[in-house]
Amino acid sequence: MEQVLYYAIQLVWSYNLWKAKRVKQLSWAEGTWPSDEYISIDMIFRMNKERNKSKPFNLKQLRADIENTRLMSPGKPGTAKTIAGVRCVEWQGTGKTILQFHGGGFLGGSPESHMGYSFELSRATGYTVVSVDYRMAPEHAMPAGLEDCVHVYEGLLAQKVDPNQIVLTGDSAGGGMVLLLLQALKKKGVSMPSSAVLLSALTDLSGDNLAMVNEDRDCMVTRKVLKHIGQVACGNINEQGARIADHDAKDATWSAHYGSFEGLPPLFFIAGESEIMSADTVRTAEKAESAGVEVKVWMARNMMHAFPIYSGCFPESSHAIGRIAEFMEHH
Repeated sequence: MEQVLYYAIQLVWSYNLWKAKRVKQLSWAEGTWPSDEYISIDMIFRMNKERNKSKPFNLKQLRADIENTRLMSPGKPGTAKTIAGVRCVEWQGTGKTILQFHGGGFLGGSPESHMGYSFELSRATGYTVVSVDYRMAPEHAMPAGLEDCVHVYEGLLAQKVDPNQIVLTGDSAGGGMVLLLLQALKKKGVSMPSSAVLLSALTDLSGDNLAMVNEDRDCMVTRKVLKHIGQVACGNINEQGARIADHDAKDATWSAHYGSFEGLPPLFFIAGESEIMSADTVRTAEKAESAGVEVKVWMARNMMHAFPIYSGCFPESSHAIGRIAEFMEHH
């Protein structure tokens, strides 16, 4: 019965995807959210969340679920290339270069899983988008992935790309990676990019500062899963699930909230009002602002975690892409 329900919802989603792709209006009253298209996607995620609640953490399944994002927001494939020894995927444009970091808890995801977001962002801005295929835990615990991202950024500078023409963006762990990269560049004295856009950024791997009031409202994320992901990402738990170290999950090496924000470029934080990680966004944005950073925050009414990456699935995502493009154009 569960499988029948799952495929029935998939059929509803397929129809709404067809319908959403024909939505041309990119701005309307946010008070009308969520749309019918969004509700269909929310149902699929919520069913998956309930199905996995009582099951032990499964890294293979997590990675498969994240890779399936490409089926929901397919876009068009980019061109694979290597920058400073790191695999990347590029969507060619002109003007600025957007350096994009996929989400997935530092454990999963790829440029391919997030190709919909990268493609739509390139199409909306006209800019080149470069998505980084950084190393992930548990095979390569943090800060291995961060080192890859630093190499790619410095590789772009070595190719004579003007840092004032580089914009960073990332969702979830990718949003955390954006901040970690900025903090690393600041420490090294490397020229900063012009700005950054962070979607539901994962900035604290401890899982101790979540909006617990939203745990039932959140259609995909639970505190239990987030805390486990944090332990794997910082190298405390291996592939077999065994504890192998006792690193502090709040170390600024992998939890950007606890790093320094002084001297960072303008930051645009976006999160869904209904997600459990909304508190992460608020407190990190406040810390950045108190350090003198130009900060813009959009807490989107009734929206899920990292909702802008599902471009084409529902009109709210298309609206978000428009707002992101506008910010990038002016920063």
